[in-house]
Amino acid sequence: MLYRPKSFNLTNKLSFLLIVSIVMTVTILQIYFNTFLAQKYREQAQQRINYTLDHFTTRVGLIKKELREGVLFIQDDESFIASIELINNYQDTQNYPAILLDEEKKRLRNNCFIGSNSPSIAKLLPTITTTIPSHT
Repeated sequence: MLYRPKSFNLTNKLSFLLIVSIVMTVTILQIYFNTFLAQKYREQAQQRINYTLDHFTTRVGLIKKELREGVLFIQDDESFIASIELINNYQDTQNYPAILLDEEKKRLRNNCFIGSNSPSIAKLLPTITTTIPSHT
């Protein structure tokens, strides 16, 4: 009687081939999907970056335009410049003339809402009255 090792029988060979084919298929699919998904995510990220950059550039351009309009409005308004100089020269946190400066700040804010077509100036000037120091 000849001894034949059982490791080379047909069942073992088929099992080995099945396992190798499954491993090869999974590896090929993993490589394919890794490449495909990486490319897809890269394209989506690039599209998002381009959209955000375009939106940012457009928004900055609008803000520049509004600020230029506001500067032109303020630059030509002598009473506005005089009021700003009054506030800058006489606003002192230790000795604060509230009656004079608070009313002047409110007048400036109201004039900017009425006289300026620039929303930037109208947005910035309400903070003038909120920066009034408290006096006791």
